[in-house]
Amino acid sequence: MTPTIHLEKHRSKTRKEIVTDPEEDWFLYVRTIEKSSGNIKHSSMIIRKDLPTWLRSLEGDGWIIKDHEEIPGKSPETL
Repeated sequence: MTPTIHLEKHRSKTRKEIVTDPEEDWFLYVRTIEKSSGNIKHSSMIIRKDLPTWLRSLEGDGWIIKDHEEIPGKSPETL
């Protein structure tokens, strides 16, 4: 899996990545990763149609989208 969306939060010891499942592109994984070690602390599987809701929630919690690659089936304007 390659990262598609990277999120960071000021002073957080973790970062978040949202990646596409290579076998089922309508599933996405939201991963919380330790910045220092690169270890995955938590992973959630979501369905693609829930991505806007997840992004709004994460942004409401202070997470900022740093960069993203195009997610198949989504235009960058909808992220």
